[in-house]
Amino acid sequence: MKIARVFPTRTSYSPTDADAYFSAPTWFTPMYDEVHVSCVFTWDKKKAEALARDWKKHAKKVLLGGPAYNSPVREFVPGMYVGKGITFATRGCPNKCGFCRVPELEGDFRELPITAGNIVQDNNILAASDQHWDRLMQMLKTQKGIT
Repeated sequence: MKIARVFPTRTSYSPTDADAYFSAPTWFTPMYDEVHVSCVFTWDKKKAEALARDWKKHAKKVLLGGPAYNSPVREFVPGMYVGKGITFATRGCPNKCGFCRVPELEGDFRELPITAGNIVQDNNILAASDQHWDRLMQMLKTQKGIT
């Protein structure tokens, strides 16, 4: 299945492959099976909604979501919604703090398969088991571009 990912704002963590877009499609934009409009910041929601409308003519299905829409996070696919080299080792949270939405959005704490990357974006890595932490450190030792 061919999926385009559309983002209302380009950041240093945005993917940069040919199927990542930051604007409305043009006449030359290929057709996709699905378009995922992913919005991180609440102040970008109007732009994200406009992009979702614009992309409807270039895909069979357009999905609108992301952190700004409180979309649940279940898995991590390297390069899908964040750029190359960025990874997550865990999702969820073992705590149930009344002020925090991580358990609601990401579910119960779980360790993810370790994927290559030298930027670890992980809000609960310290809750990981010693074995998972060791696997993460071993992966990091193999990465290039760490300064």
